[in-house]
Amino acid sequence: MSHIAPEEYFEKINRFVSFLDNQNVKIIMAMRKYGLRNLQLIANKTNIPRPTVHARVSKLEKEGLLRTWVHPNYAKLGLVRAMVFLTTKPGKELLAPEALRVPGYWLRLIRCMGECNGYYSTHAIPLEKRWDFEQYLERIVASGIATGYRLLWLEEAGSPLPDFSYYDTRKKTWTFD
Repeated sequence: MSHIAPEEYFEKINRFVSFLDNQNVKIIMAMRKYGLRNLQLIANKTNIPRPTVHARVSKLEKEGLLRTWVHPNYAKLGLVRAMVFLTTKPGKELLAPEALRVPGYWLRLIRCMGECNGYYSTHAIPLEKRWDFEQYLERIVASGIATGYRLLWLEEAGSPLPDFSYYDTRKKTWTFD
């Protein structure tokens, strides 16, 4: 495990704060509210010219201070997300990931150890196939690949961007009243 020295940690924070001028904060707040990649919409909502928005977002990304990625709204696509913790039977660990992939709904599949000694997986399942998916997990257990599972139905994820409503760009400080 790597540890970061306090000096390096504070240097990174100061570097990040040095980029937080009024326009960058407006851009990031608009990205949080309206989505990460529609820079024309961000420009319109912030009254900042599109080339300026593009240049600032590009610079923040290049400096490693902003990362953008897609967070699909699965509900709008007619899908529901599920998280599965599958506890495998000893000796069947290699069969479990293939079994979890079979329905074709998997998004992520990771080996885990601990209380759930087996696999963690996330899935995007058509809403009308939700019951079928639960039955499929039961069949994995009945087949002897797993001893059990835990299924959690997930809601839509929020924005990973920070909320700057408590940040003062002139003073470069956070105020929590």
